[in-house]
Amino acid sequence: MNCIGGLLYSALLRTTVEVRTFHVDETYIAAQKSAAKASGASAFVSTNDVITSWFLQRGGFGLGMMAVNFRGRLPDAPMSLAGNYESVVLYRLADVATPSLLRRSLAKFRRAATPSTDLPSSREHLGLRCGMVSNWSSFAKPVELPGASQARADKPVACMVAGSPHILVGLPAEGELVGEPVAVTA
Repeated sequence: MNCIGGLLYSALLRTTVEVRTFHVDETYIAAQKSAAKASGASAFVSTNDVITSWFLQRGGFGLGMMAVNFRGRLPDAPMSLAGNYESVVLYRLADVATPSLLRRSLAKFRRAATPSTDLPSSREHLGLRCGMVSNWSSFAKPVELPGASQARADKPVACMVAGSPHILVGLPAEGELVGEPVAVTA
């Protein structure tokens, strides 16, 4: 279903959302990071860069979106500032061809493919499939409540929302069952 149609369908019919959560294959992530470094394309790519590239490439999306938290990335948005300082970076398929391209796009918060890609026209949007990625693993902080405890594990998980092509990257609570491990592979 396309971006606009999916939103209308969900809003009008109040569809039930199915969420599936998976552990990410850390061997695949490490291999992709090593390949990016060895190629000279990027000295560093994050786990999120690898997962985002994988998800947006394989989803067949005409438009990909990655939510970006601007705190600590822009001079006027320090981590201590209260409020909501976020947006999305929009990607076409060529922009997510490698995790290194995603890493480069975050330097200026714009697509980094060469040649540069154009955003879809209004007409294209009518039949366009969109995918969204949001990473909560580095932003989430423990919440302290009287009589409650919270712990995070150190292994990333990917949470896929069925019926709506979104993936949330985060860290599960210690001991939390998050589903069967899956291989995120090429």
